[in-house]
Amino acid sequence: MRKTHGHEKSMEITQYMLDMFHVLPSDASTLQRSMSLNFNDLEDAHQCAIALQGNCDYLVTRDLKGFKKAPLTILSPAEMVSHLQLKS
Repeated sequence: MRKTHGHEKSMEITQYMLDMFHVLPSDASTLQRSMSLNFNDLEDAHQCAIALQGNCDYLVTRDLKGFKKAPLTILSPAEMVSHLQLKS
């Protein structure tokens, strides 16, 4: 993000996201769970495991193909925006 927005704007965006969203923890059990998900990409599996442990309703990503094996609902950012607009 820093490469496209610069340091100051990146810090501002990061703080905004911290204010808007709850950051879920990750520990050894999360990593164990991610390994059991049988994803091709361990980082994607780890994000999915964190979402599952946090009882998330959705996981939002631009990499929809990387989450085909996910046992929870995967949304693109545009789909999430539409979903939020429908709720309001």
